[in-house]
Amino acid sequence: MDLHQAVESALLILDEETTRPTVNYDYVGEVWPRALAWQEDEYRNADFTAASAGPEALTQMRRAREREVEENPTLWRFKSRNFELLVLLLHRLPEEQRPLFLKQFFVEALERSPLNKADRFSDAHGWGGYTSGLALLLEFGVRTRQLDLLCDCLDGVTKPSAGVAILLRQLAETIALNFTMFSESEIVALPQRLQRLKAAAARQSNWFTVPSDGEPPIGNVEYVPGSEFEAQEIVQTIDAIAGQCKQAQYFYLKGALEQTANLEVENDKAKVLAFLDALGFEPHLQAALLKAEALYANATDIFDLKSCLGLLRSFLEEVHSDACKAIAAANPALSVQTEWGNIVAFLRKNGFLTAQEEKLLTGLYAVISDQGVHPLIAEREYGRLIRNMVIEYGLVFLSVLSKKGVSIKAANP
Repeated sequence: MDLHQAVESALLILDEETTRPTVNYDYVGEVWPRALAWQEDEYRNADFTAASAGPEALTQMRRAREREVEENPTLWRFKSRNFELLVLLLHRLPEEQRPLFLKQFFVEALERSPLNKADRFSDAHGWGGYTSGLALLLEFGVRTRQLDLLCDCLDGVTKPSAGVAILLRQLAETIALNFTMFSESEIVALPQRLQRLKAAAARQSNWFTVPSDGEPPIGNVEYVPGSEFEAQEIVQTIDAIAGQCKQAQYFYLKGALEQTANLEVENDKAKVLAFLDALGFEPHLQAALLKAEALYANATDIFDLKSCLGLLRSFLEEVHSDACKAIAAANPALSVQTEWGNIVAFLRKNGFLTAQEEKLLTGLYAVISDQGVHPLIAEREYGRLIRNMVIEYGLVFLSVLSKKGVSIKAANP
C-alpha cells in the first residue's frame, strides 16, 4: 500500500465513523458512577448495576459545559472498532512513512470536516444533532501520541465547522474520563496550544467585544454570517477545556504531594491498556491487569498480594506468548514457541528484546514466580515494586511491538 492509498483508506474509515460512530466509553468501575450518585437507589431499584448505569451517567456528564475530570482514570474504558482499524492501517506502513501519512491524514480530515445527521438512537458524542468522524480523529491523535501534530494541524483551521466543534467536545471527554492519556506537560500546554484556533473562531462569531478603554461595545467587524454558532461552540469548548486542564493539573499535584499514587505509573498503565487494545490482544488481558490492580489497591492481607502477583505473572506470560505467535505468523520461516524460556529467546533472537532486556525479563519473571516476601521488606512494598516494574516493562515491550508493526489481531482474524 502506497502513501496515497493509505491516506485515502484512513479517510474512508473516517467517513464510515461519521455515518456509523463506534467511538464510545464503557464504565468499568465497581463503585457507582459519580454522575448518578444522587439517583443510585432509584436506578438500583430498577435493576441497574454500576456498569449498566454507565451510559446514563455519560449522558448526564455530557450536558455540562465544563466537564468534571474523573480523578480515577481507570473507571472509564475507551472503545472503537474504527480506531483499531486506523491503528492496523498505520502499522501497515513502513516506519519512515508514518510521520508523512499522519500529517496528510490529519490535514485532509480537518479540511473535509465530515458531518452527518445523528441517529436519534445513537449514543455517540456529537453536537447540534450531528456526528463527525473528527471525534475518532481526536482519539486517534491522542492515543497514538500525536497530540502536538494534531494541534499544529488545528492551527491551520481558518473556518469554524461543526466537525471541529465535535472534535473539541471529544477532547473534553477524553480529558474528563482518561486525563492520564496526557502527560502533565501536555495538560499544562494544551490551553495555549488551542489559542490560535480559538482566536480564529472568535473573529468569525457575531459576539460583541468590549474595548479596553471602556468605550461602548462594538460589533465584530470580521463576523461572517453562516458559521457563528459553530464559532461560538468552539470558543466556549476551548474555554471549558482550559478549566478541565487546571483540574487535571491539580490531580497530578495532589498525587505527587500525597504520594497515594504515582501518576506517572498511572499514566503508563493507561498507555499499556491502550496498546493492548490497539495491537489486538484479547480483552481478558486487560481484565487481568485491571483485576491485579484492584487486588493491589485493596489488599487486606498477603493472600491478596499473592493473587495480584499471580495475575501479573500470567499477564507477562500471555503478552509474550501472543506476540511470539503473531511474529511467527507473519514470517513462515519462524516457528512458534510455547515454553517460557524459548519464547523469550525467540523474541531476543528476532530483535524484539535486547540481551539485557532478556535478562531483566527473565529475572523479573523469576522473582514473581517465587512469590516469597523478603523478610526485610513489607508485603505492600514488595507488591508495589513488582506491579510498577510490570507496568513500565510492559509499556516498553508493547511500544516495540507497535513500532515494528506487530498486529495480534491480524494474526488471529
